[in-house]
Amino acid sequence: MAQVRVQDAAAVRIDDICRYTRERWGEAQADAYIRGMFEAFFDTVGGQAREMQAG
Repeated sequence: MAQVRVQDAAAVRIDDICRYTRERWGEAQADAYIRGMFEAFFDTVGGQAREMQAG
């Protein structure tokens, strides 16, 4: 399985997105959204470990 490393700054933003989504649309939607994000990360790296750069 591919591995994705998330930089600290990106992890903070992902946490913010998760928190906002949970508060706005509920726990189930936040889980689905974050799960989908990480599935996209894995699809992007195509099975290779890469460090994700924060913008």
